[in-house]
This record gives sequence, C-alpha cells and structure tokens, in this order.
Amino acid sequence: RLMLSVPVTNTSARDGEEVVQVYLRKDNDTKGPRLALRGFQRQLIPAGQTVTVQIPMDEFNFRTYNEATGKMQTTPGSYTIYYGSSSRLEDLQEMTIICK
Repeated sequence: RLMLSVPVTNTSARDGEEVVQVYLRKDNDTKGPRLALRGFQRQLIPAGQTVTVQIPMDEFNFRTYNEATGKMQTTPGSYTIYYGSSSRLEDLQEMTIICK
C-alpha cells in the first residue's frame, strides 16, 4: 500500500477548499486511457495555511485491462502518478513508480 502525501497551501486571506485529484497512467500503454482518475480528497484549508492531504493507493488503483486474460489486473511495469487540482497536465505534478 502506498500513501500519497501532498502539501497544499492556501495563499489567500480567506479559508477555502481544494480538491486534490490523483490520476494514473501505465507507461507504454498505447491502448489505455490518457489519465485514469484513481482518487481524490476534498480538503478545507485555513487562510494562509499549508495542510498535507493524504490519499491511499493500493493494488486496486493500479489495475488495467489485460487483453490476454480479459480481466482487470495489476501488471508489472512502470506507472506514472499525476496529482494536482485538475486533470489538465499543466496543473499536475507527477511521479513514477515501478510495480513488480
């Protein structure tokens, strides 16, 4: 199990909410989706404060369709996790992990 911890800062003078979104893509998967939403967390952030949003990621989050078996499965390989405030690539940060 992986716990994704994302620091989020509210730079305004008013309390606000942010929705941290987590997307996944299996690298070199030419038939799968560009990005697949795998988690999100709505968080209240007091004015001028930084909070850490934690989103759990387990084996289920890494499943993709396996044409050979006709099932959703986690297969070995490189995956890129994208996280941020929207699905626009410009708004996302990324990290790569290897599943064995």
